[in-house]
Amino acid sequence: MHSEIRRVGNSKGIILPKAILEQCNFEETVDLKVIEGGLMITPVHKKRAGWEQAFRNAEPENDVLTQEWQSFSNETDEEEWVW
Repeated sequence: MHSEIRRVGNSKGIILPKAILEQCNFEETVDLKVIEGGLMITPVHKKRAGWEQAFRNAEPENDVLTQEWQSFSNETDEEEWVW
């Protein structure tokens, strides 16, 4: 595919078709790297993207470590602490 380089203010740019943007998962920010005879464009994803959903999907009752931790009893858990 060929694309025309266009003037954008004092710089120049290219228009990326929507299909390419979707196929490459480009969102708001991309990383540009000059390579031998060309330019590599890669998507930049937000740090911690998807963490909130993963946390919501986590089921502590199915987590082996959580089950083991909960099996330890502590006598002071039942008593009211006095400060």
